[in-house]
Amino acid sequence: MKLTRYLISQIALAIVMALVALTLLFSFFDLLSELGNVSAGTYSIAQATLFIAFQIPTRIHEVLPIATLLGALFTFARLAQNHEYTIMRASAWSPQHAIRALVLIGLALALITIAISEFILPVSERLANQVKTQNADRTQTQNFRSGLWARDGNTFLNVRQVLPDTTLIGVRIYTLDNEAHLLSLTEADRGRWDPQGAWKMQDGKTTQFTPQGPQIAPFTHDTWQSKINPDLLEVLMVKPERMEIYALYHYIQHLKTNKQQATRYEIALWKKLLYPLSPLVMLLLSLPFAYFQTRGGKIGGKLMLGLGIGLSFHLIGKVSSDLTLLQSGSPFIAAALPLFLFALIAGIAIFRVERV
Repeated sequence: MKLTRYLISQIALAIVMALVALTLLFSFFDLLSELGNVSAGTYSIAQATLFIAFQIPTRIHEVLPIATLLGALFTFARLAQNHEYTIMRASAWSPQHAIRALVLIGLALALITIAISEFILPVSERLANQVKTQNADRTQTQNFRSGLWARDGNTFLNVRQVLPDTTLIGVRIYTLDNEAHLLSLTEADRGRWDPQGAWKMQDGKTTQFTPQGPQIAPFTHDTWQSKINPDLLEVLMVKPERMEIYALYHYIQHLKTNKQQATRYEIALWKKLLYPLSPLVMLLLSLPFAYFQTRGGKIGGKLMLGLGIGLSFHLIGKVSSDLTLLQSGSPFIAAALPLFLFALIAGIAIFRVERV
């Protein structure tokens, strides 16, 4: 249908324009924040620019729902201002036609969101981390005071630094019995992954805690067999929200097997599964604005309202996640609450404007 194609093309164009504008704006703010590291000599302006470039997919993924809402709001407000939507309704254009067009756009945006989330974000995030860790003084675990921690059964790994090639610096391996008594402590200056399936430790010592007292055995080279491999460490160095669904699920199972808290990662998993529906909900939220005539500069006011709605969507999502972590609530509810709430608001608004 010509009217459906026309509406889809107008909304799609407006969404692209809003997405470009928001991405450039937030990338500019990111660059400003990185200038402090440049002035401190942490890395060069070229590295900072490259880091921001690798962060662009992240920004696109984050602002896509807001850009969708702004683009659709602008389109419907302009159609209302020019009386085009009134003419469309007079031409047997029903709300069902509009909703069908929005669903088609929403499904396309959902596929784009999934593609970015699964195939682009994990790669770009790791490349961005590598840019920040090219200097010797910076590592991917710098924000952890005691280093990176991982658990494999009754064995705990503590690493002071992890280099971009996953070489371990400052390794400590604690082995406990079932009563949480320390059996041994292995310390090594460096560890490298052997493709055969083990860590090769260099220049260290192993302390065995026996009833007769500690027994220390220095070594130049030693082998440590563990399920903790470079892939798992890379998972730990990427934010849960940037991980692939498969990697998230695998790591959640690893945490549960070792009886560790996995709520944060479960929330991230449910968010990744539900987030592609966000653009569709934003599109449905914009539809009621087509039923209000707009005069003069009122479109700007609607766009500001749309920006506030989009920011509220992200804020509610963050608050619900934080509360779930604090109160040990349901990860699914934490992830679904913003979508359900805004979808309910959209449904009520569409129903009311149709009855007027």
